[in-house]
Amino acid sequence: MPLTGFANAAIDRVAPERQAFASGLGRYAEADLACYRSEWPPELVQRQEQGWDPLLAWARRRYDVDFATTSRLMHVPQPPATVDRLAHEVTALDPFRLAGLSSLVTIGGSLIAGLAVLEKAIPTEEAWAAVSLDERWQLEQWGSDTEAQKALENRRRDFLAAARFLELLG
Repeated sequence: MPLTGFANAAIDRVAPERQAFASGLGRYAEADLACYRSEWPPELVQRQEQGWDPLLAWARRRYDVDFATTSRLMHVPQPPATVDRLAHEVTALDPFRLAGLSSLVTIGGSLIAGLAVLEKAIPTEEAWAAVSLDERWQLEQWGSDTEAQKALENRRRDFLAAARFLELLG
């Protein structure tokens, strides 16, 4: 049923306003999850580096862009050329790919991870591990809460369904 939902969204929501939809999705390049890091504790810093640095490195190679990362809570502007390049890549997609990518990006908070899954540059489970890293860390530190665990499982299911939809598109 989720795959039908993606197809319906592509036809009914994305296609009629494809350019506006793509532009909105492309704005995620301005504040990608992988660019916002913790300073402490060292274990979390290391996990973020292991999970997010390969995504940034892939995007740097693939799109010839660079990223500004920060450990502060305030927004850090990304280089305009990076935002423009990634937004261009998104606007070039057809409505079906936009529908699938949209779920990956909004669930995970990372346009880079979504594009990596779309382009089969990273296994879906690895991308999920990267975008859910902080939440899983919190559950480890503070204990599992039934509602939080269920929400994370639901997000994982939806993330995997979006990736499967994109995979079926070829």
